[in-house]
Amino acid sequence: MLTRRCLLRGAAFVAVGSILRPSFAEDEPVPIVFVHGDSDHAATWLTTIWRFESNGYPREKLFAISFANPQARTDDTVPQANRSSTEDQLRELTAFIDDVKKKTGA
Repeated sequence: MLTRRCLLRGAAFVAVGSILRPSFAEDEPVPIVFVHGDSDHAATWLTTIWRFESNGYPREKLFAISFANPQARTDDTVPQANRSSTEDQLRELTAFIDDVKKKTGA
């Protein structure tokens, strides 16, 4: 089963991997999507985004998502008001990434 922790680790790995790309990679910076943890929001990443910008990374390639219901369920299989399952967040993150790809041409 895909857990929220695995999902967030994977997103962090993708973000770091895009920075540490090999020298033979394309010269065009790739888009980076920052994903917050449980009960948090996109503003968590503002300082990190500013650091990327101050080091020359294009602002139009930096994105952060705020989930509609960022708090995890007590039991991922049991619906709870104003809380999301791993599947809910995976769907929302996938749609966000698709939108980023469309906006950036990635």
